Amino acid sequence: MRFIILMFFGILLATSCTGFRSSEPTLVSINLIDREGMSETVTNDERLKRYVDVDFQAPQPYVKVLRVYKTKDANVIPAYVTSYYPTGQLKQYLEVLNGRAKGAYREWYQNGSQKLEGQVIGGVADVTTDAEKSWLFDGMSQVWNEDGSLQANIPYQNGELSGTSIYYYPSGAIARRAPFNHGQLDGDYEVYREDGALFQRIEYHAGSLNGTAVGYWEDGSVSFQEFYCNNKLGSGAYFDSTGACLAKVEKGKGWRAIHTNDGWELQEFRNGVLEGEVKVMDKRGNLLRRYQVKKDVKNGEEVIYYPTVANQPKLSVNWLDSNIHGMVKTWYENGVQESQREMTRNVKNGLLTSWYKDGNLMLIEEYDMGKLIKGKYYRMGDKNPVSKVIGGRGLATLFDGDGNFLHKINYNNGAPTE
Repeated sequence: MRFIILMFFGILLATSCTGFRSSEPTLVSINLIDREGMSETVTNDERLKRYVDVDFQAPQPYVKVLRVYKTKDANVIPAYVTSYYPTGQLKQYLEVLNGRAKGAYREWYQNGSQKLEGQVIGGVADVTTDAEKSWLFDGMSQVWNEDGSLQANIPYQNGELSGTSIYYYPSGAIARRAPFNHGQLDGDYEVYREDGALFQRIEYHAGSLNGTAVGYWEDGSVSFQEFYCNNKLGSGAYFDSTGACLAKVEKGKGWRAIHTNDGWELQEFRNGVLEGEVKVMDKRGNLLRRYQVKKDVKNGEEVIYYPTVANQPKLSVNWLDSNIHGMVKTWYENGVQESQREMTRNVKNGLLTSWYKDGNLMLIEEYDMGKLIKGKYYRMGDKNPVSKVIGGRGLATLFDGDGNFLHKINYNNGAPTE
């Protein structure tokens, strides 16, 4: 599409000094892409007449339409791109000037309600996802929910976020205020409850956490108070709704407590950054999950617990730089081990063993970097395998934890054939 626009732009520069000139822009070309992906470009004056009075913001039988015009000024070549949903409903509208995105941009939901409106001052003159990444916005952009309620007012200046972006609840109440300067958070970032009460206030300077961050309970009492310097947590105190202190960070070291919808998350900090253990607990204080973090990624063992049985593991995973690496284990709710497998960077590699709920062997397999090399499969209580895989070829017979038959899988060259 960008090539098409630039091609039309070159043609118009060569021809704009001849022919009839009117005070209104004159349609000189139109490119139509239909729902089958067929593209047609029309430049013939007689054929163009049928499109002059068409309202391209009304439903159309196209995927995308590009209209290019000429004006009295040979250096001013406006164009308009519109795209459509499969139903024909208008999806996007972009104004173009001299082969570059410049002017109004609007977007709609499939139900016809407006989704977004803003002003673009530069970028690729198309409405593809890649083209949108190149756009520079200027002035106030607005975003709406599908039901028509205003979702956000977002100010830009010369392609950068500049000013206070305001986000709204569907009710119209303010949800967040985010101050930006040259594309970076700068000032007090504020989060509100739907009743208008302040939930959090966090201080930023030039895109970094610098200063005080405070959170509040519904009654206005403090839920946490922190102090940051250049994105590092220097100190913090965390309280439950009764005012009792749950955790503290001092001189960059300690535990940070984050209130969640289901309970609490305790995070270990060292030297002002999250490093060490993370514990996720429900409202009763039961441990639901724990894992290790180093350099912002999971490293070490992660354990997920049954919510119905205190401290009963359900899954254990070992991580290396956010890859599953090492032993993975699972347990039944009754505490009997269900399975264990060896993994190498997210791929099965080594032995995989599974047991029934009564502890009897269910299956034992051996993998080589994701390929099943051999396996034996047992009915509950039977010491002789019901099926085998040998040399990557054979039949795997699978049962559930109670011994009920599930299905059979044929293998060839270490992979399922079905």
